[in-house]
Amino acid sequence: MPQFEKFIEPSEFVKLANHDLSIWKDIVGQRITEKKFGDGTIIKIEHNFAILVQFDTPFVSLLTNKITDVQQIAPIAFENGRVTRLRIPLNLQEKLQEAEQQKRLQQEVAEQKRTEAKTEKIRRQHEKLWEIQEQERSFDVERQKLKIEHKEQLKDFCSQRNITTVIHFTRIQNLQNILEKGLLDRHSLENSPRAQEFFFNDPARYDECREANCMSISFPNYRMFYKLSHSNQDDWIILLLKSDVIWKLDCAFSLENASSKHALRVPLEKRRQISQFEKMFSDYNHVKRQSLGIPDYYTTNPQAEVLIFELISSSYIKEVHFYTLAAMQRWIMEHPGSYPQKMVYNQTFFSPRSDWEYWRADNSNTPPPPEKIEILR
Repeated sequence: MPQFEKFIEPSEFVKLANHDLSIWKDIVGQRITEKKFGDGTIIKIEHNFAILVQFDTPFVSLLTNKITDVQQIAPIAFENGRVTRLRIPLNLQEKLQEAEQQKRLQQEVAEQKRTEAKTEKIRRQHEKLWEIQEQERSFDVERQKLKIEHKEQLKDFCSQRNITTVIHFTRIQNLQNILEKGLLDRHSLENSPRAQEFFFNDPARYDECREANCMSISFPNYRMFYKLSHSNQDDWIILLLKSDVIWKLDCAFSLENASSKHALRVPLEKRRQISQFEKMFSDYNHVKRQSLGIPDYYTTNPQAEVLIFELISSSYIKEVHFYTLAAMQRWIMEHPGSYPQKMVYNQTFFSPRSDWEYWRADNSNTPPPPEKIEILR
């Protein structure tokens, strides 16, 4: 075989020739070896790239049943192993090398473009992420600013109306746990391993806020308290908490009992607003606040409530009020220890509010008037 010609793998030729279809015509006159027909010479490339080969050894054609030495071979024969050898001239070798280089170059360019596209995509993602983070930081700053403003507004309003106390009543059996762990919400207590040890005021919690504690401002919701406690008031205590809970903890405000239909119609987010807190001290429906003769620090409706959606630390508790001296002394004896809270025997908060007569007409659960009402602030 002349030095300028050599045999190559047919499949390699096809890979390169497919990048430059003109190369196919350059193999006319070249020698090939086909598994079935043996050696032969390529005599023509058809327009559909079918290859006509004249083989050295004649054979009987299956189509004509005649002896012939010419057979058409499909290009796929170069890939599936039927054509085992292909000889090519020097000029074609150079073309194939160029085609191979071109293929490599195209692959490199394609890879570079993919890398650039990937890099650009990552850059844009990082840029977008940075923008989102900047927006979130901006929103956080704004939220924090609004939160601080909200707290200051609540604090200022409490100061204006001399609101210093928030009230909560509960069973005396709960007191030690409250002083040790603070006031937990109903949901947390019910899911506690010690759930059976706790005594709940309202079994149903129709206010739909089991994650909150119910409080009153300056004076208990005496109408509900009397209904629960009148049969044995010694079993109950009243906690006086610092009004700080109003602006330091997450609170919602109801103009009336939080389980009422009217209260439930107001979304919780709206009930968290300062405007809702202020309305607790405004005229209530047909009730003119001025006609009640109550202090500024009382809510207009005696059943107005504050819902607190956080753990209330016992450090907020200022005083614990017992109904009788005997009940207080008995509890202290059964629970020896030092408590920072003041233990008080005082029936003021076990009695109705000073405007009880106005609200008594539509509620049989209002207690009789006390001989003396002492208002503690």
